[in-house]
Amino acid sequence: MKIPDGWKKSKLGLYIDLLIGYPFKSKDYIYEKSGIRLIRGDNVIQGKIRWNDVKRWEIKKDSNIKKYYLKEKDFVIAMDRTWVKSGLKASLITSNDIPSLLVQRVARLRSKNGLYRNFLPNLIRSHKFEQYVKGVQTETAVPHISSLQIKEFSILLPPLPEQKAIAELLSTWDETIEKSKRLIVEKEKRFKWLINKLVFGQLRININSHEFINGHFFKYPKEWKYIRIKNIASELSIRNTDPENKLTVLSCSKYDGFVNSLDYFGKKVYSDDTSNYKIIKKGEFGYPANHIEEGSIGLLSHCEKGIVSPIYVTFNTDSEKVFQPFLYKILKTNL
Repeated sequence: MKIPDGWKKSKLGLYIDLLIGYPFKSKDYIYEKSGIRLIRGDNVIQGKIRWNDVKRWEIKKDSNIKKYYLKEKDFVIAMDRTWVKSGLKASLITSNDIPSLLVQRVARLRSKNGLYRNFLPNLIRSHKFEQYVKGVQTETAVPHISSLQIKEFSILLPPLPEQKAIAELLSTWDETIEKSKRLIVEKEKRFKWLINKLVFGQLRININSHEFINGHFFKYPKEWKYIRIKNIASELSIRNTDPENKLTVLSCSKYDGFVNSLDYFGKKVYSDDTSNYKIIKKGEFGYPANHIEEGSIGLLSHCEKGIVSPIYVTFNTDSEKVFQPFLYKILKTNL
């Protein structure tokens, strides 16, 4: 690929001031709010600082730790488990994150030598850096990257005016994404409210005459019946006896219900011998017993028949008592 005019191919280390955190002793952590918050690797998640279970340090006149105070627009990277399934553990420090102190196994990056500070996060958040981390982090009990490995990351650096233009454009997109996330949260709250109204009736507080569900009391319309799933459902355990394995192997996703396993994982993850797998038919339910707490439950609707792993629990329902799509919507709520 031809490098654009004015762009430089170099190493990240030439354009950053990198500092590794101070080895604060855990026995001296305090929990009083008067202390300074400590940014440990556990606090650095994908794109932000998580302040749950925060540890603090007593304010002292200690010159040894002055340089570990973080500033707004600093960029931090967790050096242990830098990449996890949910993404890269790196974040920009905002005004809400200071005052705070940098702890060992976390790297602080500041731009220098013509690297625009708002452009730096885009280099670290890039797919290229993510793939780089996956390739270099040590495969030990705790995967780790070193400060040298961060500095050795190859970059293409545009001229300063282009850095500013790119950073401004991407910042606009970041703001749009954040607004969309907030809108989704509000819509989810609205959806839960509608479920309460439509499915569970009017919310009332009366411990003697109303059903208690998830910390709330609900009044049901008079013509509604309150029954337990065990009274309308029956567990199934029909094993696959097709010697040619013509039936599609299905998996259950949290959001989409039953899907073709090969399409979902992009590769074969099931056994060659599926004789012990369970048959599931259209209109029947199933869930993996080891993932039900995540909401991974499905209603088979897109094909007439398939097979699922033996770890799945499959069941059907009495169609005269319940409309399967209605029950599926109830089971997919978090109420």
